[in-house]
Amino acid sequence: MNKLSSLFTGSKRPASPFHSLSSVSEFPDIPLPDYEQMQAHCSGRALLAQELPYEQKIIDTYVRAGMLQKVPAITQQDSFWRCQRCSNQDPGLFGAHTCACGSERCFYCRECLEMGRGSACTPLYYWTGPEAFRAAAEPLAWAGRLSPGQARASSAAAEAGRQKREIYIWAVCGAGKTEMMFQAVAEAIARGERVLWATPRTDVVRELYPRLAGVFPGVPAAAWYAGSPEALPGASLVLATAHQARRFKSAFDVAVIDEVDAFPYVFDPGLQQAVREACRPEAAVVYLSATPGQDEQRRMKSGALAYVRVPRRFHGHPLPVPKCRWAGNWSLQLSRRRLPNALLHWCRSRNAVHPLFVFIPSVAVIQPAVEALRSEGFRCEGVHAGDEEREEKITAFRNGSLDILVTTTILERGVTIPKADVAVLGADDAVFTESALVQIAGRAGRNPERPEGDVIFFHYGRTKAMQQTIRHIETMNREEAPYDH
Repeated sequence: MNKLSSLFTGSKRPASPFHSLSSVSEFPDIPLPDYEQMQAHCSGRALLAQELPYEQKIIDTYVRAGMLQKVPAITQQDSFWRCQRCSNQDPGLFGAHTCACGSERCFYCRECLEMGRGSACTPLYYWTGPEAFRAAAEPLAWAGRLSPGQARASSAAAEAGRQKREIYIWAVCGAGKTEMMFQAVAEAIARGERVLWATPRTDVVRELYPRLAGVFPGVPAAAWYAGSPEALPGASLVLATAHQARRFKSAFDVAVIDEVDAFPYVFDPGLQQAVREACRPEAAVVYLSATPGQDEQRRMKSGALAYVRVPRRFHGHPLPVPKCRWAGNWSLQLSRRRLPNALLHWCRSRNAVHPLFVFIPSVAVIQPAVEALRSEGFRCEGVHAGDEEREEKITAFRNGSLDILVTTTILERGVTIPKADVAVLGADDAVFTESALVQIAGRAGRNPERPEGDVIFFHYGRTKAMQQTIRHIETMNREEAPYDH
């Protein structure tokens, strides 16, 4: 079940302790060394002492001045522990160790351990001094034009930002959702506000960051994802995976939640809470997706959630409708390190000038598929979520150094390769839900110079998800009229 609809409108999870901390509006009489650096480093963040580049005596000075407040990293209520940084309350995700504090069983949170150990004996430091951020006049430098559908969504998102409301932009894959957000982001930054652009996937952050930094050239921007370099802490525009949103507390006035229905975000209340706590209580929220869950669709239809529906891509051409092709027992053939003849024949017959995604159901079958395609003379690589060379392989694919990229559903969203075709091997596998298949099909036909694209579902029996995907895309292709609520 998609639980996101309750995120900003009535979640039962505990409220953030950081929302209620008092703020200091005037500069104190106590001398504060490196004030501007400390302000920029700490604003909107809850940090361990080792994350502050200052001696403890300087940190204590800021605490005495009321500029920093201490909050326990781990709290206990009855027999249950709670991490104040990531909101983890799962007993299985807390550990105990012999600690320098003298305790032989000092509890710590394992859920956010990669950000530094937060223990029961250690505080988090949270900035409560004056805000550091200033308005930027005309921050947007973009000369492009929006389609009528994009323009409607753009205006609605900007209005939600001004009114501090939530809105869902339901737009087909390739509609240009990023460009739809330019106005809302620009207006927020011009008001002196901070913007969070959160997404479940590292690949999306990597792809979006240079684009947004390019159209907001004078705006301090930062990208946070697993393995990213230390980003600018006081940025006005922050792109982050949902996991990295845990680094922030009550920091953002506007949140854009991209691919809001994607794994793991949609199934992880802890990640949803992390994004909620990163935002101010009154923050505006814009949800983006081509495949909203049933809960969100019901809220839209009932009028509980404002939305704009954009059924056309920015170039005006219809979405490629997937074709289904029988592949026989593809699983058995892969176990014998062979590919179905139907897939191989199609790969040989298609125009190899155009790059090809081959989506497969699991990591285990990547290497057999790659080897079989290489034996046919194709330049081919495979990627998955745990692949440390994924970024380099995607770059090679985008640059034309590869003909085919075999991938799990990790690349179903957010990655755009011009003029690409798409094949799904084992489209009848349970991992390929309607939502996943709609997103996968959306990788094709995104370029106005080749808007048609090919999408082929190779299967061992048609599934309900495959049929629903085709109906979903055909319905969007028939829809023409503005759809705002």
